[in-house]
Amino acid sequence: MASPQKAPRKPQAQSRITNGKEVLPGVDMRSRWIRRMRDVMDQLIASRGGADQLDVAEQLVIRRAAVLEAELTYMEARFAKAYIPDADSGPSRTPIPTHRGQRSGDRGQFLTMVQA
Repeated sequence: MASPQKAPRKPQAQSRITNGKEVLPGVDMRSRWIRRMRDVMDQLIASRGGADQLDVAEQLVIRRAAVLEAELTYMEARFAKAYIPDADSGPSRTPIPTHRGQRSGDRGQFLTMVQA
């Protein structure tokens, strides 16, 4: 015998994340990272035919893919900014990553460029 399906809860009874009011708890929805994540989510949802065409599992996978894409976008930018080749030294200069607790200038991701 099949169990009866529950009626969907009203949006007021759902969490702010479930009903779309927040993406992450306590995170400003206007940040560049969140905007990028939402843009990617919207593109992925549109590519699948719209939100009404997705089941819950697909929605969760799209959300995770959008989080990864947003973070990788900003990681790529940090890597690109960290290595600026010096015209005199040629390709032998290698970035040395810092420990998370150390900061060097505004970027804080790489200490310096040193001879390899």
